[in-house]
Amino acid sequence: MPLIKSTSKKAFGKNVKAELAAGRPLKQSLAIAYSEKRSAAKNKPSAREHSAHTSEMASAYEKSVAHTRQDLTPARKSRRITKGKL
Repeated sequence: MPLIKSTSKKAFGKNVKAELAAGRPLKQSLAIAYSEKRSAAKNKPSAREHSAHTSEMASAYEKSVAHTRQDLTPARKSRRITKGKL
């Protein structure tokens, strides 16, 4: 049975049980399960990479929204109130 490639505790436990059921010693089962956990962590993007990608997408979205907002808002004339004139 193929092992679960995940970093969760539940998947780790299932991998250990699967290896023990296959007749492997406990230490070897743990080593194999830790190896699967490490390989799954390598494929997972880090928090820094994820946040960089998210901020890039957010800034691109903000630029597109700002462009459409300018097209939809009516032009406003600024009014100044000076002393003596109302």
